Amino acid sequence: MTSALSAAMALSLGVTAFAADDANSLDGTSVKAGQTIAIAKQGVSNPTGATYTLKITSNDGLTISDKTISLKDTNTNSDGTITLDAERIFSDEELTNIKAKGVGIYTFEVSESVSYGGEGTLTNDGKKYFVQVKVKNSAEDKSGTNAYVISGVTAQEITKEADEENEAVYGNKGDIAFATKFTKEASILISKAVAGDGANYSDEFEYEISFTKDDVNDDLTLKADKNLTQNESTITTGTELNYNVTYKFTLKNNDNITFTVPAGTTYTVKETDTKGYTASATVVENGTATTDKGTVDTVTAALAGEKENKVEFTNTKNASPLTGLFTENAPFIAMIAVAGVAFVAYVAYKKRENA
Repeated sequence: MTSALSAAMALSLGVTAFAADDANSLDGTSVKAGQTIAIAKQGVSNPTGATYTLKITSNDGLTISDKTISLKDTNTNSDGTITLDAERIFSDEELTNIKAKGVGIYTFEVSESVSYGGEGTLTNDGKKYFVQVKVKNSAEDKSGTNAYVISGVTAQEITKEADEENEAVYGNKGDIAFATKFTKEASILISKAVAGDGANYSDEFEYEISFTKDDVNDDLTLKADKNLTQNESTITTGTELNYNVTYKFTLKNNDNITFTVPAGTTYTVKETDTKGYTASATVVENGTATTDKGTVDTVTAALAGEKENKVEFTNTKNASPLTGLFTENAPFIAMIAVAGVAFVAYVAYKKRENA
């Protein structure tokens, strides 16, 4: 979240123009709020249709309308964020109304709400800003409609709101920059099949799995629909799992296990003992079959995206061909062979003796 907020500030730099006092050229139209959305770099589509509403509340009886930004189809930035066009805080008409109030400092509170009706969760940072607009007499025109100008605008984040005992606490003066985070759940299905006329369908095979998170997925948890083990301890179904920890589970023919993870997570799963079978695996990564993640007994760094994710392990064993000998009679056959050799040696000896 820290990186997401830092990105928001960096990408919104310069969005809001803050004039020094007496900068008569400022008309307030450049006072804007920036919006950055943190999203997993892979495996998650943009939350198209989301709306971001700026609410500007006047502390001086002025009427300021809400401003709404809609997220349409757009490309993400290389760092996995989306930056929307900054939105003006005040319309031209609202700026005229502020100036019409005359000389003074007028204060506003700016906050944001988000709305999204699709799959996934869009969470805003909950920030609020304290905005001051200073109005003074115009040096050029002291009468008529241009008698007053906006000479300065500042914004400060409200780090702690006022209550009955304490006054509000404000951050440094700077840009108005909001950040939201988009997260989505994904599932990983791991299944098992055995094949071949030498296969034993009751054989169980052990697996190890571990997960690596994407930077934006701090608020979603990992879980499995079957028991796991970790360091010889049982992890019961539905227990919250951790990233970068190795968990074990077993599967036999026609078994499967499903993991629920944040979309954008990567995982590695390995069969630890093939029991003499020939192992193979097929991988579907975010809806697409792939062969570059491993196709034998180990699947490495596969992506769990919002679409289908699965690994199908197959172990094959064919029966050994008949040799014509029963292995349980082998000791007796060996004894007969030894006796035959001994008999031949005895006959040869007698022949030499008689000669």
